[in-house]
Amino acid sequence: MRTRGDARSPANFRQGEIGMRTYNVSRTAYHVLTIAVIALFAIGCGDETTYGDTITNNYAAPSASVPQPAPDANVETDAQAEATVDAGNDVEVDSGHKIQLSISFTGPTEQTLVGGAKEATLLETSFCVDNTEDLIAKTLEYELGNETGNLLDPQGIPYFNNLKVMIGDTTVMGPVELSGGTTWPSQNLTFGDEIYMYRGICSDIRLVADVAEGISDFCSGCTYHATLRIPTNGNGLVVGATSSLPLQIDQISPQVDINGNVMTVASKPVNDAYYCEPLSANPDVFGYDGCCGTFTKADSVKTGDLIKGSLPPIYYVGSDGNRARFPSSIELDSWFAPLDSMSVPVHNYHAICLEVLEVTDAQLAAIPIGGTVTKRPGAYITGILTDPKRYVVDTHHLLRWVQPQILEQIYPGTVTQRTYLTPDAILPSYTMGSDITSADQYIWLQKYPGADIEVELGIHP
Repeated sequence: MRTRGDARSPANFRQGEIGMRTYNVSRTAYHVLTIAVIALFAIGCGDETTYGDTITNNYAAPSASVPQPAPDANVETDAQAEATVDAGNDVEVDSGHKIQLSISFTGPTEQTLVGGAKEATLLETSFCVDNTEDLIAKTLEYELGNETGNLLDPQGIPYFNNLKVMIGDTTVMGPVELSGGTTWPSQNLTFGDEIYMYRGICSDIRLVADVAEGISDFCSGCTYHATLRIPTNGNGLVVGATSSLPLQIDQISPQVDINGNVMTVASKPVNDAYYCEPLSANPDVFGYDGCCGTFTKADSVKTGDLIKGSLPPIYYVGSDGNRARFPSSIELDSWFAPLDSMSVPVHNYHAICLEVLEVTDAQLAAIPIGGTVTKRPGAYITGILTDPKRYVVDTHHLLRWVQPQILEQIYPGTVTQRTYLTPDAILPSYTMGSDITSADQYIWLQKYPGADIEVELGIHP
């Protein structure tokens, strides 16, 4: 009766049965399975049909020096036995003894390849060893071929990396990397290592790979598939632990290649996001509360990400693990909008919303609040609605009062375009600094490019 399990230690050999006769076997090493797997990623490269280079990755085999158990004095002998055992010698299997290796496709039933995925399963097959002998798999071979697509992006960077063979969560062969020319209709890969398989055991063997982020940018909708090629000779499938007796092709079922299902590259999400919820009747003065629309969903976030929950406000994820809120679109523009022809940050630059990641409200609540993001130093002139004084923003979120004629010297011809007021409720996020009495005390072309959002938040000095 078969059971399903992972590859196990070579020390786990058991008593075997041959025909109706029972014997105890002193094993000097371990009986194992050798697999030849050729995984075909079908990748369209026109009508080109030549194959790429072969990559071989050899690994040291387990030591063959294994202590042997003492011979059993009660071993039953028979001249007609299908296996002969001699203390200290290997098990030999005569031509009448059939070891059966059954291979079957187990998945995935359908597959969408997503850029950035780690250990994506390209093909999974079940290997079942029948009857009384164990096997060693010494090689696995894969072929990457064409459907519609390519293996490399336009810069020659592989779409599939860290190719390896896994049983369960354990890597048993590899990894290997792709190499070769700039375009391939196919490429052959050969893994070298050993996988031990035991009689009566079925092992699910997976071909996996990391999928490059850029695959959705350059090859959205491309299709690939993987093929396990049944070997035409038994050189890679060895019966017994130290025996060199190959498994014959008629002992493998089926004797035809096993094809996986077509895998399609997912399209890159197209977001439709924009500034929304004006903070006043005139959003050109105070800006918008945040972003609305559709966003890329995120399971996790990292330093520097712009994130939001179900509501419009946008947050910056700091290296301290906290989130700092942008009080309006004005602050977002000051930090992330490109400069226009007059070197002023583009106003209402909605494209910033396309970079925002959406997390669940529960995820957002789990990130501590870390303050308020103030306007970028050098970007704008600001003030409050009820006071005619105008200020420039200096490093460490300082507001420094500047007389109108000096403002014109600091920002010649762009004072109006740079002036955005700050709501009274946000003013406490700033600190009042010394007045500026001459234009040379504030050089915005030095302040703006040298600004650091984490310095303004007090995360860094």
